[in-house]
Amino acid sequence: MRTILQSGGTSTVFYGENEDHDPDRLVRDTLGNPLLEVDYRGANGALIHISAGPGLPLRTAHEVVEGLTAAMRPDANVIFGVRVDRKYSGILRVLVIMTGVRSPLGEAVRESVSVADVVSDGSSRRTVETEFHRAKPRR
Repeated sequence: MRTILQSGGTSTVFYGENEDHDPDRLVRDTLGNPLLEVDYRGANGALIHISAGPGLPLRTAHEVVEGLTAAMRPDANVIFGVRVDRKYSGILRVLVIMTGVRSPLGEAVRESVSVADVVSDGSSRRTVETEFHRAKPRR
């Protein structure tokens, strides 16, 4: 997880679950169900976990990963794994952590912070103590 999150930028989680014979629908459902409203096109990293029953063909897992990463950058760092368990017979479940996505919320925060707010030339020493008055301790 650390490797993917170090790719930087805004991250989000996607989750999807469907029947194991329809990987295209699973991809559509998963990408349509993000934790945050994001634009994942051009994302730079993904950690993909697929859970499935013992009958999962490797081709199906490949189709799911290809579908989830199709709109990402060509040089994106993608790590995926598959867990096979009898309790998932007939089911495909996908959990994706994707980094480098664009979010309207993230853009709004970035626009509201100027470089002057972040970088100091040392001419004015602003500290927590000068910005916020110390509260007297209660006795």
